[in-house]
Amino acid sequence: MWEFVPDDGSTQFVVPDFEDARSDYAPYYRSGKSVERAQEDVRSNMAKLGAGVLSFMPGYFSVDGQKRYGFVIKFAWGGGQGVIRVAGLPMRIETPKKIEQVRVQSLLNVSDWLMTMVTSRVFTPDFAPFLPYMLIDGQKTVLDVIREGGVLALPSSPDVEIGE
Repeated sequence: MWEFVPDDGSTQFVVPDFEDARSDYAPYYRSGKSVERAQEDVRSNMAKLGAGVLSFMPGYFSVDGQKRYGFVIKFAWGGGQGVIRVAGLPMRIETPKKIEQVRVQSLLNVSDWLMTMVTSRVFTPDFAPFLPYMLIDGQKTVLDVIREGGVLALPSSPDVEIGE
């Protein structure tokens, strides 16, 4: 039997404040795009994957006591609905301009993730890019259920037999 003991701090991931972020680990720090233009980028890339954005719900997430502005992006895909939650970087000092920059940055990162999914779809024909984000019960996504330690019930159909 063996045990891996990581170096101190190697498992820690600290989200930087917006004021400390730089392009090497937080791209789009100074994008210049509007929220509306960034939303169009997300819509365009989702369409390439056969999904349609239903809404962008702006708000903020409270993560470890920090307020992080972002969006809940509702979408339709494959006959179902899903949500992608994106929390922008926290800010030490909030201003309306910084809040907009944080929201643009978060949307442009989602757009990049979607482009990566497009590439994955090209090279992996059975790739299901939105599966983790699909709503199971109208509230929780597949990813939420897995995180909570739940078991996903496999869908059953009287027309399908497994095995012989």
